Order: sequence, then structure tokens, then C-alpha cells
Amino acid sequence: MQRAIAKEKAAWEEQKAIEKKEAQNVGYKVGYDAGYEDVFKEYEALIVEANNFTARAKADYDKTISKYDDAIIELAIAVAEKILANKLQERPEHFKQIVYQAIEDLKDSSNVEIYVHPSNYEMIMQQKEELEQMVRKEDIISIYMDQQLRTDGCLIKHQYGQVDVSIDTQLRQLKQVLEEKVLER
Repeated sequence: MQRAIAKEKAAWEEQKAIEKKEAQNVGYKVGYDAGYEDVFKEYEALIVEANNFTARAKADYDKTISKYDDAIIELAIAVAEKILANKLQERPEHFKQIVYQAIEDLKDSSNVEIYVHPSNYEMIMQQKEELEQMVRKEDIISIYMDQQLRTDGCLIKHQYGQVDVSIDTQLRQLKQVLEEKVLER
């Protein structure tokens, strides 16, 4: 009987060890899965927090930049004016390119009157033949001085109206386009 009890006890101990090992494995798996899930949730929370932080930083950046849109545009136009004025002082012949482009755009006009500041009159007069080659043979190009224009000013009158191709006007148009782009944001 003692042998049977010892055998049963040994079997029970063996079964107990097996069940203990299985319980440990199940406990380990449950703990591992729970830990993994907790870490994964914490990781997701950190990602959401990081994304929120990034969104807030971008919104703050956009807000800061938009506060200075007008100043940036004004500065860009002022710098462009300064650069163009210096370039035109260094190389006044660049002014004629502005006139050429305007004449090119008005090819269908029969009578073109070009008004420039007196400081540019002589240079444009020297280019009159080239300007006339840009239009039809029957077209007439007349060049006039206008003391009221700025040094970089140029007004072209034709049968359909007039075009102000002054650098100042082009810069104002550039500023307007930039402001419209800013408002589109």
C-alpha cells in the first residue's frame, strides 16, 4: 500500500510539476501579452502626442510667418527696387529691354508713342530703328520725354490705350500677385 501511495505520490508530484510548468508558461504568456499590449498602447499614445506636438509647432510656425507676410512682401519689393535701380544705373541699356518687350507685346498697333524720362530719352532714340523693326512697316513709333515719369518710368500709348511698363508699376503688380498668393493660404 505504501508503494502504491508512493507511486501515486510520485505521479502526483510529476503531474504537479507538469501543471506548475504549464501554469508558469500560461502565466508568462499572459504576462508577456499584457505587457506587450501595455507597451503598444503607450507607444501609440506617444506617437499621437508627438503628432499633436508637430501639428501645434507647424500651426505656430504658420501663424508666426503669416504675421510677417506683409513685412516680407514689402522687404522683397524694396530689395527688388534697390537691385533694379542699381542695375539700371550701372547699365542703363537694360532699360531698353523693358521698352523692347512692351513693343513686342503691341505689334498690332499702328501708332505707338513711347514716353520716357529725359534721362533715358537719348538712349531710346538711339534704339528707334531697332524698335521700328519690331513692328509692321506701316506702324509709326514716336518717342517723347516726360519729366513727370520716374527715371525708370516708361509709358507706351497705342490705339487701344496705354501700357505702363515702368519698373515701379511692374513691382507693384508683383507685390499684388504675392499678396494674393499669401491670401490663398
